[in-house]
Amino acid sequence: MILLAVLLLMWDPNPESDLAGYRLYLGSASRAYDESLYLGNVTEYKIEVNDLTYFTLTATDLAGNESSFGNEVFYDPVTGILTPGAELEEIKVYPNPFINLLHVEGYEFYEIYNVRGQKVDMIMGNIWDGSQAAPGIYFIVGRTGDRHIFKKIIKL
Repeated sequence: MILLAVLLLMWDPNPESDLAGYRLYLGSASRAYDESLYLGNVTEYKIEVNDLTYFTLTATDLAGNESSFGNEVFYDPVTGILTPGAELEEIKVYPNPFINLLHVEGYEFYEIYNVRGQKVDMIMGNIWDGSQAAPGIYFIVGRTGDRHIFKKIIKL
């Protein structure tokens, strides 16, 4: 069963007098967007998602210039929460990519997710034995209160 979440993304308007509209960027990893949608001059957008998804906006002007990325938010399908992006440097992992053992610093408790947002393991401590995991891309998540810190990891 695939569950879809309908999100209503809203933002403050850009005050520039030559604003043409906004472009929404989406991706499965922080600051690694693989899709963009031109939204026009609106300040909200409804979208359906079913996986871990990161979002950011840019503004475009009438001359076709595009701003730098705005603040990032992400949707976590496990919690169902849309959360402001976090500093990735708060979780340190090495080596990355790794073969079997991954050393982690920053928190005492972590969860490991695959690219589909499915939890594949939990870590108590600072080492993940990923020898049973298939090669691929994963996300390690450190949690503290309502804050989630994500880091992309690669298993060879």
